[in-house]
Amino acid sequence: VAGRTTLLLELKSRFDGDLRLARRAAEVLAGYSGPTAAMSFDPALIEAIRVIAPGITRGLVAERYYAEHEWDAMSAFEKRRMAFMLHFNRTRPHFVAYSLKDLPAAVPLAMQLLFRLPLLTWTVRSPEDLSHARRWANQIIFEGIRP
Repeated sequence: VAGRTTLLLELKSRFDGDLRLARRAAEVLAGYSGPTAAMSFDPALIEAIRVIAPGITRGLVAERYYAEHEWDAMSAFEKRRMAFMLHFNRTRPHFVAYSLKDLPAAVPLAMQLLFRLPLLTWTVRSPEDLSHARRWANQIIFEGIRP
């Protein structure tokens, strides 16, 4: 994109404490001249970005229930910790990206109001989704539509 738009990278994780992806992302983003941001469901990766490269805009990706099978290995406590963003003090995100299907929700709206964090929502795929997203979020993450 050569700096023509913000590069928003979602860092995927196995939630195993491996921080190599955060280190490599910080290294690569340091060499990019355009606007960037890194985001992840994994608070450890966002905390690592904060420590390694505090100048990189960082965000937490979250949802309310973590009910899909991909989250089955995670304890109920860990799911609640992520849903309620109890790691906020360690991660200190610049924005929150929250599941569209879970909005409105108290936690991301509180982050938006109390800490003035921009609220992004994912994934907007239809005009109906777009209408719902515009009511609650500052920005959208979309696919398959032209907003």
